[in-house]
Amino acid sequence: MFGTTNPSKSDRTKIRYRHTVDLLSKRFYRETGLFAGEHPRRFAAWFEDRIPHLAASTLRYYRAALLYVLEPTGPHGVYKRFTEMDSRNAKPKANKLKTAERRTTQKKRRGVPLADAQKVVNAIDEKPKVGYWLNVGRHVFAATYYTGLRPIEWSGAQLVTFQNQCWLRVRNAKQGNGRAHGAYRHISLEQFSDELINLIEATIAICASSLNAHGRWIPPEEFCKQFSGEFSRHSRRVFKGRKRTIPIYCARHQFAANLKATRYTRITIAALMGHASDTTAFRHYLAGRWGHRGGPLPVPVPEEAARVRQVAKPNPHTTEQASKGASGKLTSQTGPTETRAATPSR
Repeated sequence: MFGTTNPSKSDRTKIRYRHTVDLLSKRFYRETGLFAGEHPRRFAAWFEDRIPHLAASTLRYYRAALLYVLEPTGPHGVYKRFTEMDSRNAKPKANKLKTAERRTTQKKRRGVPLADAQKVVNAIDEKPKVGYWLNVGRHVFAATYYTGLRPIEWSGAQLVTFQNQCWLRVRNAKQGNGRAHGAYRHISLEQFSDELINLIEATIAICASSLNAHGRWIPPEEFCKQFSGEFSRHSRRVFKGRKRTIPIYCARHQFAANLKATRYTRITIAALMGHASDTTAFRHYLAGRWGHRGGPLPVPVPEEAARVRQVAKPNPHTTEQASKGASGKLTSQTGPTETRAATPSR
């Protein structure tokens, strides 16, 4: 049923790559007055001069976009020139820079304590009138805090039943280029209360429709952008004196930190978060010392965990989180087939 996913680029990724190259070309024209297509070598030299001002992850993304658009047999060996660009010459990581030198996105919080999360949600509940996008953001933020989904993944999520257990079926958003362990991941919700399951069910129903405030359908990416932006603006109003904002994505960071604090193994964490490698969550997500134990935490499907690439050296002191009654295996022959209707709860 699940199978393996070959590294590939989704249509959305291809569109983003072309858009990125178009923006870089326009910037090159503004600064030099030349067209990138007519002066590829000048464009490559201009881009190389920008490398010390780019973060390593940004450089890798730009390079992937440029290599996708450029032909391998391009003029003057420009394609080969981009393949040889080394991210080690990029800007140091944010934690090694002074605060004034960090970019705005690097000033955002990577996690949110439970007290702050509750304060943000309570501030919405106490409003006499809640806007449409803020209501959507509230649902996604609260549900993400306990499941770790990316905001964009809620539009395609489903509640399914298997062996009398409730599972959350998620289509991995970053399955292209081998960045996920498969097309889907399944998260057991047996430990969750009826209240949390109702919250997840309502969140799925809201995001699956992908309707704007006027009841018109919009693309999921635009839908996600709208409620994410409104939630960030709300968090800035709640914590006026703080420099760091609290975007919805920080709930996913906190989810990863909670798993680490509860001593989940690297492979289990990668399976629950949809990562292809067992090192991603430990390199780019909030550390376990900022997590908290207690509360419901899910378990993954053993078959999906087995597909995670084991890159990190095993830690003999790390133990697997025990979870009662969540050991049902989903194989390629058997799997959750009964889909639960996603209707908002009152």
